[in-house]
Amino acid sequence: MKINENEQKVLEYLASDYEEGRAYYFSSIEEETKLDKKVVRCACRPLARKGLAELVRGLFDDDGKVAGSGYSATLQGAQSVNHCDLCNELPCYEYDGKKECDAHYRKSVKSTVQPLLP
Repeated sequence: MKINENEQKVLEYLASDYEEGRAYYFSSIEEETKLDKKVVRCACRPLARKGLAELVRGLFDDDGKVAGSGYSATLQGAQSVNHCDLCNELPCYEYDGKKECDAHYRKSVKSTVQPLLP
């Protein structure tokens, strides 16, 4: 599935700290990606059509008041950006430029190396 550079920036932000149901206002997406509001809107809609993001209505502000809507990465969107290099599941660990899910990290040499005692 092809996505353009602006869509990639937006998706990377939405999926950067993936948690199901976590959505972001356009203003925070604009601020973090340094993209114009119109560009962010034009990136979010195709991501939603492709199943990589979804519109979430009824977001709340810090005071608990309904403050509008925003976008959230879907599981598929998060996996397309932050996936285990071995199985495409969401990673839990990143080291030496590699991303691994919990299952693969526990089996890797990196996690089994014991520190040297002084």
